[in-house]
Amino acid sequence: MTILTLESDLQDDISRTLDHLPETAVDAKDDSNFKRACDLIPVELLQGVNRVMEVAGNILRDNGYVQIRGFSRTSDARSIFLLGHALGTIFADLSHQTSIVSEASPTLSAALQGNQTEGLFLHTDFAMLHEPPEGTIIQCCAPDPLGYPYGENGVSVARHIFSRFYGTSGLNLVMNTPLPFAGTKPDGTTVLTMRPIMELGPKGLPLVRFHPSRIHHGFRTRGDPASATELDTLAIFQEMALKVRIGFPQAAGDVLVVNNRSVLHDRGLCSLSLSKNAMQARVSRILFIQKINDKAGW
Repeated sequence: MTILTLESDLQDDISRTLDHLPETAVDAKDDSNFKRACDLIPVELLQGVNRVMEVAGNILRDNGYVQIRGFSRTSDARSIFLLGHALGTIFADLSHQTSIVSEASPTLSAALQGNQTEGLFLHTDFAMLHEPPEGTIIQCCAPDPLGYPYGENGVSVARHIFSRFYGTSGLNLVMNTPLPFAGTKPDGTTVLTMRPIMELGPKGLPLVRFHPSRIHHGFRTRGDPASATELDTLAIFQEMALKVRIGFPQAAGDVLVVNNRSVLHDRGLCSLSLSKNAMQARVSRILFIQKINDKAGW
């Protein structure tokens, strides 16, 4: 695994940079004012942020994921917005989500899978889109009450799957069996995409697209039951992906960034802390990047 720990001098630079930015609500639906404020930050103040983004961006390109420890948190969304704008172009399509940043916390009777108390399986965010967001940022605002191994995040890298199972009938099935990925937008519109779980990208690098619920929805949307080959593909791929999974404990402030087109991510089991007046659980913020910049920072 790759964890990038920031020392106090870089943490101080990031905190000073955040102080120059306007408070931004977690449920903000427009980030244009925030982006303009970023562009007005004095260059000398951004040196620390750019140093972090340069190294984190290179790790992300090399490995497909990076965990950053020590990136300054804010009670509002400034911290995760700063990361998003430094790394690339933020996914802000509100036809698919109610706000640009999503806040997830396990709770009882939750409809959204990200808020349910069970673990969340390995998946691609927005897998039903023709071009899913290229990056996913997950910021831990409050850790799981019991700590590791509860509430950890995990990743499975497409390159690792391809290397480990190269030449096998299972990998051949996964790369040559198109599956239906479907999702229903808030306005009730259904989006459907047919693609194999794994493909080779333009530069020959393995790409991955997977989300069991999206595939099950796809079977229902198209109206035809899953074929034996499709079911075999689903079962075989999940076994392959779990064999290369890497887990990351999450402390408050930790940020996990994954390439959403070449790496799957998940969340482990959760715990809840109950008192007479309240129930506490892990709290995470999630921001999607439609395009990761070739060079991160300003």
